[in-house]
Amino acid sequence: MRYLISSGFLLGLVAGAAQANCSLETVATLPAKIDNGRVFIPGTIDGKPVEYLVDLAARTTLLRIPAERMTIKPDNRGTLDKIATFGPPGPDQFIVAHLPLRVAGTPENFGSPQQVALLGMDFFGYYDVEFDVAHEKIVLYKPSGCETANLGYWPGPKTVADMVPNRVHMLSNLPPFTSFNYPHVNIRLQVAGRDMLAALDSGYAHSSLSLSAAHSVGLTAGSPGTAEAERTEDLLDSGSAETWSGSVQSIDFGQETVAPAKIRFRSFSEPEGAAAPATGDHIRPDRYAGNDMMLGADFLISHRIFLSQSQKKVYFSGVEGTPFL
Repeated sequence: MRYLISSGFLLGLVAGAAQANCSLETVATLPAKIDNGRVFIPGTIDGKPVEYLVDLAARTTLLRIPAERMTIKPDNRGTLDKIATFGPPGPDQFIVAHLPLRVAGTPENFGSPQQVALLGMDFFGYYDVEFDVAHEKIVLYKPSGCETANLGYWPGPKTVADMVPNRVHMLSNLPPFTSFNYPHVNIRLQVAGRDMLAALDSGYAHSSLSLSAAHSVGLTAGSPGTAEAERTEDLLDSGSAETWSGSVQSIDFGQETVAPAKIRFRSFSEPEGAAAPATGDHIRPDRYAGNDMMLGADFLISHRIFLSQSQKKVYFSGVEGTPFL
């Protein structure tokens, strides 16, 4: 696949990087907007205007109903290559000559008529990515000589977390990335003093614990201090999962602690009504398997994040005035 940018790129040393020969080539700066608690990037697919939902636990997808309306047809593997753009027309517009894309899902959109596509880790996995949603931008970098550099270059304390494989997808972080193989970003944290594995899953607005993880810290449906929350709708299918909320003593990332923390909890199994996974080449990776917690779009919105595939590290710090949980 090729990624093309319509204007020249900037090559420079990021201020504060600890490694003297570290440089980050800015490949593109994508505009980001928040809508109904999630993050979207405006652009086009095959010349048609769309808004891409930023989903760091998924593969790039165009919903089936709008795909039919746009006369975009998948091949016999359910995927296709289409030209895509990100941002408004002009010198800063990012043009992708061949965007790997599958067509799937039963909803008409993700909230508004143009919100019909997911931009997933089969795209973001090729870059080091800075998510600065507070300043309405997502920056794609190509690093050089930055193996030991501090890539969390902005001022103030920040957490540096290693990316770790979950217990199921041990090989999913290895390129080449495709619609059927894409990296999953998992980090370790503590919830009420218990070690847990959390996945970055920004397709959902709210962070949540799995039922088993919630039970391990004393949260059960109907227990004192818990309440029913709005059901969690599956992104691509018509099913939904019962969801509750409750408070835990703390969620500790290292340099950042949320205490107390009000958190949702739900089953991470496929919800009732979801389509059965396909088999063979069409098997659908289970975004839920092996994780105790999902860090949703509320985490992406309330933090400045540098996702370094080159170092297998995640740098992040809280955004002032935008509390997490």
